[in-house]
Amino acid sequence: MAKVMFEINGIVILDSIDSEEDLKPRPGIRCIINPPPSDGRCRCCGRHLTELRPFDFDGALLVKMFRAHSPPDEELDAIWEKYTWNCDSGDDYRKAKEKMIQELGEEKAELVETYAHARATSYPSWECRDCFFLDSQTYHEKIYERYRKDEEMARGELRDQNGQRVTSLPEPPEQ
Repeated sequence: MAKVMFEINGIVILDSIDSEEDLKPRPGIRCIINPPPSDGRCRCCGRHLTELRPFDFDGALLVKMFRAHSPPDEELDAIWEKYTWNCDSGDDYRKAKEKMIQELGEEKAELVETYAHARATSYPSWECRDCFFLDSQTYHEKIYERYRKDEEMARGELRDQNGQRVTSLPEPPEQ
C-alpha cells in the first residue's frame, strides 16, 4: 500500500509505493502531487516494480526523493560563489552578473548562472533501493546513460548483445 504523506480534500502526496496497485486511480483522490511513474519504473535505472528488491525499512519498492537538476561541478560552483557570496537582493545579483559578464564574457556567465539555477532547484524522482542512495554525481551519470539509450532506441540505433535492434523496453515479468 502506498505511503501517504499528506491528504486533504482529495489532494494527496505519496512518499513511497510497494505494488502496481498503487499506480491505479483510487476513488476520492482528485490529485496526486508529484505522482509515482505511471509505468512503474525507477526514474534512474528504468527497472520495473516487479524487478525490484524492497527497501529494508518498510518494504517499499519505489521511494520519492528530490534531486538537483544538475550534477555537481566544482569549477562552476567556485565561479558562482566568487561572484555571489555576499548577494542579499535582486540588485546585488544583477551587479554580480554584470561583473561576471565583464570578466568572463556573456557566454561563460550565462553557463555559470544556468548551472547555479539548475543546482538550486530540484525535481521529484521515484527511485528503487539501488538508486536511492547514489550520490548526485553517480545518479546523474546513470540517468544520462539511460536517457542516451532511450534516444538510441527511439532512433532505432540501440542493439542488444546479439546485435538485434531494440525497439522497446523489456516488458515486466509476469507475476
